[in-house]
Amino acid sequence: MPKGQGGNPKIQKSMNDTSSTPRIAVMFVGGLDDCKYTMKILDDLGFPCALDVAEKMGPQYANRGYYIITMPEENAQQAKELMEQKIREDLEINNSPEELENKCPACGADLSADHTECPDCGLNFG
Repeated sequence: MPKGQGGNPKIQKSMNDTSSTPRIAVMFVGGLDDCKYTMKILDDLGFPCALDVAEKMGPQYANRGYYIITMPEENAQQAKELMEQKIREDLEINNSPEELENKCPACGADLSADHTECPDCGLNFG
């Protein structure tokens, strides 16, 4: 038997059987402050979630300072809809339309009219 593949076949089968493992959805990827804001919204809406480093999603996220918020996949769609509604309400309450015109919708960086990409977070506008 090759090294590292021995052991009790019942234990090995249970380790490989992911049918009972709940599927996880990534709800948000971003900086720590944005993740804390998003987690607060999800918590206020009654959805349990977890914070982790984004490097777990792939090497393209290594050393960028990004985090991910995850939750059980079965709650993800409803949580996404309610979270988007809450964020839209917060933006309407806390910002006038004039304040939002020259700001990146993802990170709030100041933009000029000719920007096609945010200089701070890299969000592409077209």
